[in-house]
Amino acid sequence: MFRGLIANELGDSLSKWNDQVGKLLEQAPKGEFFDRFGEEFADAVVDCASAFSWRHSILATFVALYGAEAQRKNFHQWVVHTAYEKFQQFVEKGKIENASMVLRFLGDLAAVRVLNVNSFLSLLARLAEESAKLAAWEGGDLGVFLVLSALLYLDQSLHEDPEKAESITHILELCGGYLVNRQADWKPVVDISPITSAGAINGHGAAAAAAGTALWGSSQDRLETLAEAVKSLKASGWDATKMGILRLYRGEKTKANLQEIQLPELPLPLEPRLNADTFQALKWRPPVLLRPLTELQELNAEQAEYSVSPQLRWVIEDHVLNVLHGFSADHSMCIHQLLKIPVNHPHFNIILAETIFSDLMRLPEPRKPPYFYYRLLDLLLDKEKPSIPVVEKLLVGLAARVPHIDEEALMRLSSLFSAILVANDSAFAYGLFTQNPVDGRRVQRFLRHAIEKMWRTTQSEVAEKRLEGTPVEALVPERPESIPFFMGTAPPEFAQLRKKLFFKLQDFANVSEQKVAFVNRPPTLGESQYDVLEILKKMTGSPKLRYLSAEEVETANRQVDERVQVKIEEIDRMRADYLTSMQMKQEEGTVAVGGDENMGGGGEGAAGASEEPVFMGVTQGEPQPNNAQEGRRQRQKREGDAEGEEGEGGGGDEEMGDSSGAAAASGGGGQDEMKDEEVAVTGHGTVPVSEEQKKRAEQKVAAEIKTEEEKRLQKEVKRIKNEIVELDERRPTLQSTVATEIQWNGVEVLDLFCQVIITHGSRTITHSNRLLEYYGRTLADFCAWLPPNVNLQYNHFLKREPGVSEMETEVSAPPDFDVRTALEARMVTATLHFHRRNPVRVEVQINYLTNNDRIRPISAVKGLFDYLERGNLECLEEVVFWNVLSSALNSGVLPIQRLEEELTKLRAEEEPNLSEFDRERMTALPAEIERARGEMLLLTCKALKCLAKLYIEINAEAAERELILGWFKAVGRRALRHTPVERLDLERHVFGHDPEVLVQTLQPLSDALEACRLHSLTTC
Repeated sequence: MFRGLIANELGDSLSKWNDQVGKLLEQAPKGEFFDRFGEEFADAVVDCASAFSWRHSILATFVALYGAEAQRKNFHQWVVHTAYEKFQQFVEKGKIENASMVLRFLGDLAAVRVLNVNSFLSLLARLAEESAKLAAWEGGDLGVFLVLSALLYLDQSLHEDPEKAESITHILELCGGYLVNRQADWKPVVDISPITSAGAINGHGAAAAAAGTALWGSSQDRLETLAEAVKSLKASGWDATKMGILRLYRGEKTKANLQEIQLPELPLPLEPRLNADTFQALKWRPPVLLRPLTELQELNAEQAEYSVSPQLRWVIEDHVLNVLHGFSADHSMCIHQLLKIPVNHPHFNIILAETIFSDLMRLPEPRKPPYFYYRLLDLLLDKEKPSIPVVEKLLVGLAARVPHIDEEALMRLSSLFSAILVANDSAFAYGLFTQNPVDGRRVQRFLRHAIEKMWRTTQSEVAEKRLEGTPVEALVPERPESIPFFMGTAPPEFAQLRKKLFFKLQDFANVSEQKVAFVNRPPTLGESQYDVLEILKKMTGSPKLRYLSAEEVETANRQVDERVQVKIEEIDRMRADYLTSMQMKQEEGTVAVGGDENMGGGGEGAAGASEEPVFMGVTQGEPQPNNAQEGRRQRQKREGDAEGEEGEGGGGDEEMGDSSGAAAASGGGGQDEMKDEEVAVTGHGTVPVSEEQKKRAEQKVAAEIKTEEEKRLQKEVKRIKNEIVELDERRPTLQSTVATEIQWNGVEVLDLFCQVIITHGSRTITHSNRLLEYYGRTLADFCAWLPPNVNLQYNHFLKREPGVSEMETEVSAPPDFDVRTALEARMVTATLHFHRRNPVRVEVQINYLTNNDRIRPISAVKGLFDYLERGNLECLEEVVFWNVLSSALNSGVLPIQRLEEELTKLRAEEEPNLSEFDRERMTALPAEIERARGEMLLLTCKALKCLAKLYIEINAEAAERELILGWFKAVGRRALRHTPVERLDLERHVFGHDPEVLVQTLQPLSDALEACRLHSLTTC
């Protein structure tokens, strides 16, 4: 209630302060209402001071006037007590923005004599002294930053008093001594520009690389720019009239009122809790700023005489960052507060846009997702038209600097660019990368990430139309896939094989979901592992060499001709076998040529029959069936009996009255039971059958038998002809000798297999592991079968090139043809993608793969790098990152050791709740978690060492080395976020050195970490 009252009534204009403060004084609690809610009202005043950085003097003036009356004499004390207590709480919780604003509010309270000035200055001196006890990497920057920010906003009247000016000078000397000895070696890690081999930082934190300074204008962090602003303000005589800081209590009417009121001077009420230990626990580091528009006069040439002082620029940046921190939950309110910042300067829009972009690309992480900043910029351009050319200038400048932007920051900028593509189809968005010379490979990765996001956030048809005919279309892949590890499109002829493979694995998954018992052998499913392996081989095929000599082409064609001739001979043989079979059946009486059937063997020709006539498959004299099912049973029994009869014309014995066997008959006689007129049995009774009808029925049965045989023959012939056509299509020609690469579809098969094996039916960890266990032998056989076919033919291709010796060919085969590594790496990538929101599953499954020799450690690292290289670094959770590295590096321990019964319980769960699981461990096993921290330190060092070795040993071009170095920095940033810095000083011992000597640097660090780990195990 009170917070809304204060926020609504207090404005931001000096000309309206009388009405605003007057209305607030009228609506403030009075009398008994003040006695009941006075302390709550004081708390509301301090809360507003911690949210609005430019209203401190307004609030201080209101507090002075409101508490001047005798009945509200305790209000000043409540406000001071609350402000100081909240200041300490904000610092302890790491809310530095709020703590800084409350400390400035205390300075304004001292200016209106609500707070004792000497007490406030002693607080600043104590904060500076505590920071001086610590180095920068230990957290000493925090106290100096708070002190200097309070001095920058301090009222000029306090500098006019000689005694107070002397105290301020002493505080500045303490801060200056700290800054002289300050070593900010972590700055290359949080700087968006890549680390240079010449050294990126000097002892005092100033930029040492001239190229980096020329590109970005400044590589200073906020503490360095703050010190520069205070120095400039001191040189100007502490004149803050052009800084955008409101001083309402310096007005004439306010002076008159304050002269009539004798305000008590209150000392600091509480014992200080803030000391060096508090600062060291926080490890706060000021972010590095991004200022790409170094020449502000380029946009406002007509107002070039208006310069931007360091103190004015820092104040504007501070106001903007505080608004982004306090109002980020509502885009409209956030942009409303940004445009209400009381600074009237021609370059305000430029600094505002630069600060928003700087916060977006801030390392190690921004305040909000990239889409928040796009929405903010969209509202800014809609409400503030002069900002449009500024934002366009910034985007064009950043597009030109793509090769010099850190990988994480580049992906965030790519997400922002993706949002622009979704909402804006103007030529401006597509022309960013055609107006400037940029590195092609990084632009490819940048645009691929942007287009993939655009494809996921809009309809594909709309995306295709917006990209068609634009400059961006030529720089992006053909069509990005939404699944990062499933690249490319399978050839059409493999569609059926892919479907068959998927359903084979699906059948196993469905059966094992029905709790099929696992013994030491897989369950019988009707499909074997060998069948799956054969499908994989068929899908993969043989690698096709596209560089063949004329002799090799002739030999290959001759081999194809021989195989085709074999197929043709097979067709002729099948036709001959068919004719022979028909002749044998005719001789045996099974099939009669010309319509005669059931020929007798007694030499009487067609005049007599040895069996009863057959019509519609039913013998004459047979009892009428009651239904169709009974009729089918009778026909089946009759056919079975007929196979057992001899093919003679003599009689036979009838075994059963209802059977389908014929009764014994002599030369021309019939049975006694038969009637004079022959009948046929139907579903509606008996019908007389003539000799002509019987003959047609016999011909029909014979034709059906012959037709079935012909169909079977035609089907086989068609199959063989298709094989011949396929052989002809694969026939190599001399026209295919232009390309010098090997084409094979094994990658597609690996992707499909990994996708199915990892993702299908894995609702539980146990089920997923069973699926891997069942097909583990298939993976091994497939990996053992494919590499020789690829590598041998690749070496053969190299030997055919002129000027290449056999010794060179043995070492020239690319590592990409290690199919086992490729398969294992893609399984890791598939696991990361499928379980990226469930770190527990990733940890268990990757450890299962590694511990059971399904994948090798190098494959796990390669799969992780492949996942990161495709733009997934920002969505990969840090816990997942460390879990994968721990298994990949064979450390022998898990990041968090789990008891066996807990792991068993975890495997039995359908959907494990990570938050509850971690909460139980935090309360029940604190000692184990402390030991895990020591293990994490060792894993961090091993991860850095692995990356450093890869960086040095890889024989790649400069762009690839730069990419690996970007991954190295990413690992370091996560180390800064997730490890206790008092044990692991990565930023000092690692990131300040040249990357070429990182292996030698990391070796002693690894030994030191091992000692720390053992120490933590013994002390916990």
